[in-house]
Amino acid sequence: MEKTELRTYGRHSLAVLSKEERLRISAEILQKSSPDILSALKELFAFEGADGTGMPGIVRRSETVRPGMVPLGFVPLRRHQGQRLRISTFAEEAEIREYITPVRLLHSDFEERTRVLRAAKEIAAWNEGKDLGVLGSAGLEIFTGLPYTNDDSDLDLLAGARPVGELKELYGRLTALGRRYGFAVDLEVALPDGFGVKAAELFMNTKTLLGKSMREVSLLDRGKVEAMLNR
Repeated sequence: MEKTELRTYGRHSLAVLSKEERLRISAEILQKSSPDILSALKELFAFEGADGTGMPGIVRRSETVRPGMVPLGFVPLRRHQGQRLRISTFAEEAEIREYITPVRLLHSDFEERTRVLRAAKEIAAWNEGKDLGVLGSAGLEIFTGLPYTNDDSDLDLLAGARPVGELKELYGRLTALGRRYGFAVDLEVALPDGFGVKAAELFMNTKTLLGKSMREVSLLDRGKVEAMLNR
């Protein structure tokens, strides 16, 4: 797939690491891991990909700040006891070769292997290359080509900030598409201040919204969030 070189990053972006950094992180994680998940982790770090970029990390939230380091999460293809494993670590920022945004993933070329990927392709067509992006298992499958999605998968999406009325219309359209395909659509809205909120919560009758940023989870005042979106 086509990639883009970005020297800035946000939560949910994929981080492509140098081979040396992948080896360092894999040795660190494998040394600490319990025997029952060791084989899944070995498969994860053995993956090279068609172009040798290996398995990307996912930029994650971390309350711990380590200068020169980027907090990442890795998700093995193989599940453990039916659940996805999520392995947290830090990577040297200087060893990250590029960042792949959720928007770039959604608007790249990929196989429509499962219904969530078929829906993602449809969304990309009517979004016209704007500010919608894909996250989660669908995003990992698009980048790696590995079968991260199945018929039980939901579709996780990220939208850029826009007026509340436009977001409500977008969320309604995405929800209808999810019903048509038979799965749930989970839409996160990226706020200008770096926080993200769930669209489903945005349209509930609550005074506060749960916001997540690179550093914290916080309750946000609904009025302030709506004012920020409506600017």
